[in-house]
Amino acid sequence: MGSGMAAVAELAAIAFLIFSIGRANRSHSPGKADFWLVGFALTLCVMIGLMAAEPTFGGWLIGFLALAVGGSLGGWLALATPSKKIAQLVAGLLALHGLVAVLLSFSVVTTGPQFWDDRMIATEFERSLGTAVATLFGAAAFGGGMSLVFRRLRFGLSRRLHSLEPFRLVLVGLAAVALVLFAVWLVPGFFLLTAMLSTATGIVMVLSADDRKLPLAAVVLTAFGGLATAAIGFAFASIALIVAGGWAGAIMIARYRTMCREHSLGPFCLIVE
Repeated sequence: MGSGMAAVAELAAIAFLIFSIGRANRSHSPGKADFWLVGFALTLCVMIGLMAAEPTFGGWLIGFLALAVGGSLGGWLALATPSKKIAQLVAGLLALHGLVAVLLSFSVVTTGPQFWDDRMIATEFERSLGTAVATLFGAAAFGGGMSLVFRRLRFGLSRRLHSLEPFRLVLVGLAAVALVLFAVWLVPGFFLLTAMLSTATGIVMVLSADDRKLPLAAVVLTAFGGLATAAIGFAFASIALIVAGGWAGAIMIARYRTMCREHSLGPFCLIVE
């Protein structure tokens, strides 16, 4: 169930970005280079969704199901959402990505070695460390992604949290200690401790950050989400997910930033500018 959710969430976010590009680019006729870049990015993203779903259950059928459901959901969201709200929903999908990684980690804690099959990592140390890393970075992506949503809603919460800046390092240190404890003793108690501390760290880091640092925060949180998903342990698929996903994401974001600047639209530029 967890891998299917991850594939659907990934493909929904991908379709959301692609439809957003189309909406921002209605007054501009894309050239051949644009077509090939975005088409190649879409191909890689489809491969990501299929690889994320195939190793655990359902074979290729669940992959195609995830493609259909995720693509439809993402397209519907993109077409139904006002341009001014696109940035918030993209950040929300980032938070969803982190939450899925945390749920996958909890599945490992509750099911043990049965979570993996023979095609995944086999040693107990790799399993424990991968689960702990997925929990840490997934929770940080979840907390930080939700904080990006609040920042984009202009609630002004960051001003109230500037006094918490000295505690950033304390939270990071506590989260690191919890990571070590969870990796050594893979029990629900340390899972909850790691998830709570990592979520709090992501929230405080983003809410108390200066506006000029939000682009860096968005990039880091995106990397955290990808690392958390890969850390669960898909062997070769982990490498493919990181490389293909990062490549496709970089192409789409770079292209979208160019469109925003050319046409002065900028819904997604609220995050990446």
